[in-house]
Amino acid sequence: MSTGEFIKMTKEAREIFDSYDSNNDGKIEKSELKLILNNISKKLGLPLPTDNDINKGFKQLDKNNNNLLEFDEFIVFYKQVYDQLH
Repeated sequence: MSTGEFIKMTKEAREIFDSYDSNNDGKIEKSELKLILNNISKKLGLPLPTDNDINKGFKQLDKNNNNLLEFDEFIVFYKQVYDQLH
């Protein structure tokens, strides 16, 4: 990924993160991640993830085990999505 593409991907990730961070605390809750995943799945024509899928994914992304995703944890997920879309 080029520097320009990395900057674009990071900007997109930040915009999505901020738009779903409903209480503006700088963290994404599991319910907010579910909304993101459902939206992405619909856009890609994929089946909606199950609650079990969301729980597993959230646990894998939540590196500091605080039951919230900070931006640095979220961007790991978003990079995987971005790579599939581009």
